[in-house]
Amino acid sequence: MTIRTAVSTDAEARPSEEQRRRLAGIGLMCLTLVFFTVIDTSAKWLGRDLPPLEVAFFRYLVAAVVAAVVFWPSRVPDAWRTRRPLLQILRGLCLLGSTVFNFVALRHLQLAETMSISFSAPLLIAAMSGPLLGERIGAARWLLIGVGFLGVLVVAWPTGGDVHPAMLIAFANVLCYAVYAVVTRRLAGVDSAASMLIFSTSLPVLVLAPALPAVWVWPEGATPWLVIAIMGTLGALGHLLLTLAFARAPASVIAPFTYTQILWMTLSGWLVFGDMPGPRTVLGAAIVIAGGIGLLGLERPAAVRRRSCPPPRRRDRPDGFPDRAVRPGSCCGPLDFPAQTGDRARGTSRSGSPPPPSLEITMDTPGATPKRRLTLAMIAERLDLSTATVSLALRNSSLVAEETRKRVHALAEELGYIYNRSAASLRTARTNIVGLVVHDILNPYFAELVSAVETELGRQGQTVILCNHGDDLVRQRHFMETLLQYRADGMILCPAAGSKPQDVARIVDAGLPTVLIARELPDLPDVPVIRGDDRAGIRSAVEHLISLGHTRIALVGGHPGTSSAASERRAGYEDALAAAGLPVDRTLEFPADGSRRAGRDICETVLGAHPTAIVCFNDLLALGAMMELKRRGIEPGRDISLSGYDDIDESSVWSPGLNTVWNGQQEVGRLAAQTLLDVVAGRRPEHQRVLVRPELRLRDTTCPPVARG
Repeated sequence: MTIRTAVSTDAEARPSEEQRRRLAGIGLMCLTLVFFTVIDTSAKWLGRDLPPLEVAFFRYLVAAVVAAVVFWPSRVPDAWRTRRPLLQILRGLCLLGSTVFNFVALRHLQLAETMSISFSAPLLIAAMSGPLLGERIGAARWLLIGVGFLGVLVVAWPTGGDVHPAMLIAFANVLCYAVYAVVTRRLAGVDSAASMLIFSTSLPVLVLAPALPAVWVWPEGATPWLVIAIMGTLGALGHLLLTLAFARAPASVIAPFTYTQILWMTLSGWLVFGDMPGPRTVLGAAIVIAGGIGLLGLERPAAVRRRSCPPPRRRDRPDGFPDRAVRPGSCCGPLDFPAQTGDRARGTSRSGSPPPPSLEITMDTPGATPKRRLTLAMIAERLDLSTATVSLALRNSSLVAEETRKRVHALAEELGYIYNRSAASLRTARTNIVGLVVHDILNPYFAELVSAVETELGRQGQTVILCNHGDDLVRQRHFMETLLQYRADGMILCPAAGSKPQDVARIVDAGLPTVLIARELPDLPDVPVIRGDDRAGIRSAVEHLISLGHTRIALVGGHPGTSSAASERRAGYEDALAAAGLPVDRTLEFPADGSRRAGRDICETVLGAHPTAIVCFNDLLALGAMMELKRRGIEPGRDISLSGYDDIDESSVWSPGLNTVWNGQQEVGRLAAQTLLDVVAGRRPEHQRVLVRPELRLRDTTCPPVARG
């Protein structure tokens, strides 16, 4: 076995591809800045006749409508959910404050002046990142922050005069925006970009609406309404383009181009309002921009040092396994090679440059050539897609067309790429893991149900973790808490016998979406239940026996009061007897576990009550009873009638074929999976309680009553 450095075979082509993506990101950023310039110009123009609060309301109302259409709840349900509502509210209020302060300042200042002051936002964000995010700032950063704010003072403090109040309002806009940006960084790893857009556009509408009657002024003519529509639409599109820009190029590449907005603002101010910035505004803007670019420059050295270090070598540990990579005399020290996520997944380092060659262990095969480490960027390049689209496709997101998902999965399989779900879950706050907790996996009924659940969830990219509690309440609690601790997306649960509603309610309230199957618990109105109609199923089996002339029908299996299934099936048995005018004879009811052994062992006791027919709680009991009856020379279907419940595969292949009731286990599993996906996505299920209609399956084990000695 040898250690080789994996080097790209298309090294010449790779830079051009990265350059293309970077140019696309830069282009999107520049277009976004044009949109934002039009928004500010529109706000200043509208502010001549309309109050700033009204202008801000229209700006967010139109943006909220556009965002709602793009991320309609039925298509993108995750956009309407948040795991951090308080942070979303704080973020929305800060953005609203920034907008209102900006619109007020624009009524009194030139576009170029407000833009020059707003350029201090990155400096303020850097200053706030220390106390709020725990990031180390350092002396150099503080120096550049001070330089930037000196530029703000140059713009805001005219010679021989007082500071205009609008300058302070413009700085209040920057302060609100800085808090908004810091909160956005906190939310980025928790909520989706779509969710943040929905909340940041809809919350200002809700906050401003009550204040409108006090300040309302009707816009005169069609032109203001057209400007309002343009301003709101560009607001929503601008945020989307901004997201796309950062998906195509690193922030260190794009950020310097944000300062080009001063050109658009100056041009717009001159063309629309006849304003030209004075020398102090130009000088102050230059100082602020210099401070901001200096801060960006400080983000590069670590990446530059990594690129300048010599190629790594590996050393082997005494146990024969390769140790971490070590560079002789390295300025970087030991290196860990991270998962293929974030910037590395795009084929770039944090500085925007190609990552260093990765290490790969290969076998000493004659003629073998070094391999490349597969990344999302490689798949995206082959298919001419963005890395974001490839990532969504590998997660089977509904945002990606089915044909595209198939293409991505096919190429990933061909190349042997394995998607890093653990890293993805940190970005999306989703694990794509569902817990399926049942009480007896050895029971073929649950085997069929589990298969149906796995098939349905597998189509949606979910992985199922199977837990078997064996009707042990302690094990059930352990499984539920473990799924919650490991942040499973949801749980499908067949409650253990003796479960209390509060046992499940505690887990649901803690944040684990849950669907109940097979068994039902009372007083859980918000927890969907999918099960077979046990009462109707047993009733149909008993009615069939009564139609053959049976009056002494034994009910075998189930423990009253331990589960809804036991209670419902007993009730169905008694319903059929009552409907036929037959008395309920408790001596013909035999509680028992639902196993073959229990059916065999209880057979002698049942026969002692002299029934002419036996209805069993499930097929396993019935098959166990059939073995014992045949051992005693009693043939079901000739000497006695026997009926099971569930219609497992064995019931149709035994001789004689067992009369039974199909309980819809495949349908229960399919519906439970679909319902859980709805709950996880924030959609309310169409029905909270679904009973699958059972079907009587007549075979060979029933007959008219036969007198036995």
